[in-house]
Amino acid sequence: MFWLARPRADGVDRGASQVGRIGPGAGDPCAGGPCARRSTARQGGFAPRVMSGAADCGSMATWKRLPSPVVCRIGRFRVVEDRWISPDGTRMATPLVTSPSFSVVVGMTDRQEVPMVENLHPSPGLHLLELPAGRLERGETPRAGARRELEEETGWRARKLTPIGRYYPNPHWGVFQGYVFLGEGLSPGPSHPDPGEFLRPVLLPVSEVYRRLYRGQLRGGSTVVGLCLAERYLRKMGLRTAD
Repeated sequence: MFWLARPRADGVDRGASQVGRIGPGAGDPCAGGPCARRSTARQGGFAPRVMSGAADCGSMATWKRLPSPVVCRIGRFRVVEDRWISPDGTRMATPLVTSPSFSVVVGMTDRQEVPMVENLHPSPGLHLLELPAGRLERGETPRAGARRELEEETGWRARKLTPIGRYYPNPHWGVFQGYVFLGEGLSPGPSHPDPGEFLRPVLLPVSEVYRRLYRGQLRGGSTVVGLCLAERYLRKMGLRTAD
């Protein structure tokens, strides 16, 4: 399950400085009480209905965090063995990954084509067709990262980038986020991927992209989420996204 959040007009998450923190006011959806008491404004005007017999998730204030060692450091990535005692006294340990957040771009050319990349991920051995995306550099805003990644990976430059959503790709393991942008007013240019990236830019008609999506042929998480978030915007633009 993805925790989706409404985008800000500037594409910047004001809670980004809290990445790596856990507790009330640090991106905790249950902070301040049970999930059933979340602000109705955050739920689009209505509160979720709690099923009979469901346990109260409480708040992070009722959990106790234990000393948690760092088990791995690679560049800007860090893995912590995160240790806790739950309100019922259960001791647990889970991996907590500290990682930069990233931006994803659903671009649209004047010919109603979507810039994508054939991307080889050597470590897991995956060769995927994906939207242009990448981790944010230090001090970089999500919009700036989206603009940079689109140009680096595909060569296309966007005159307009609209934030259309953000999500936690794996909230069980970390609070890094994916920021999704709709790119318009694209102009072509040469791609220049980073060293160590093995990708080839391609263009596909928007209808073909969504045909592959709904046939299960696009499997990268950021690509699936990005296209799902973008679909209603594209339909409002009069584009046909699926047969």
